[in-house]
Amino acid sequence: MTATIHLMRHPPVAARFKGVCYGGSDVELEPGWEPAIAAMAGNWSEAAPARVVETGLSRSRDPAIHLAQAFQVDVIHEPRLREIHLGTWELRTWDAIYAESGNAMDRLLLEPATFSAPGGETMFALRDRVLAAWGELVELARQLHVESLLVVTHGGPIATLRGHLAGRPVQEWPGLIPACGEVVPLRCGG
Repeated sequence: MTATIHLMRHPPVAARFKGVCYGGSDVELEPGWEPAIAAMAGNWSEAAPARVVETGLSRSRDPAIHLAQAFQVDVIHEPRLREIHLGTWELRTWDAIYAESGNAMDRLLLEPATFSAPGGETMFALRDRVLAAWGELVELARQLHVESLLVVTHGGPIATLRGHLAGRPVQEWPGLIPACGEVVPLRCGG
């Protein structure tokens, strides 16, 4: 059986985080996100998801709980699908990070196996944990004989999966980040 795993990027975070590097930090959503989530569930045109997956960060967990209630399914907690952890750069403004470290952020893409923000993780560490979680979700869909799962996650993990599965170089992954609230379907199985 072929299943579709729908990867949804969480709704927009609170406006006060504009210009802030929040990565793997737990930041709240912009107030008023609930109607858009309810509308998405009400307009769902695919096979209803058999489970909804969340990452443990409130910007993923809260919409996932709403969606699971709408679809009347269980929620699965999968922290390996969290956003990249950017260490000491997190919760600082991008301007401050660039003022302090120049274009060091570019090294995440140019040296994905070895470079990380101070105290953070490399791009390939993100890739490895996301791929491990992906493999388990594919296996879960197979074991349950379901057509659909819905994962509420983050831009980086979605781009990582899309890029890796398509064989695209890591430097192209940022261009694969969907808009907040966008759903990207990925087919799996066979």
